[in-house]
Amino acid sequence: MLISGESYSSEVMLFRPHMVTSVCTDMTLFEHLKTVWKFAEAASTGDRTCALDFAVSFQFKKTAHGYVSKWVHESFKLCIS
Repeated sequence: MLISGESYSSEVMLFRPHMVTSVCTDMTLFEHLKTVWKFAEAASTGDRTCALDFAVSFQFKKTAHGYVSKWVHESFKLCIS
């Protein structure tokens, strides 16, 4: 979703043993950006598997980024349905 040459910084925190969060810290590209990753034991019996709950909340500062983001989101929904 980033246009060539754009970047942002974030702070990543590990909350042992099951959660990771990431929050945008420079706020040049986003009004806000936060992700949360929660890990749990998977229902399967595989040794190296887990269940993942992922959440993201964000808003771009530039309208053009918002349009690109919406297009990517809609395309992704079509791919997984």
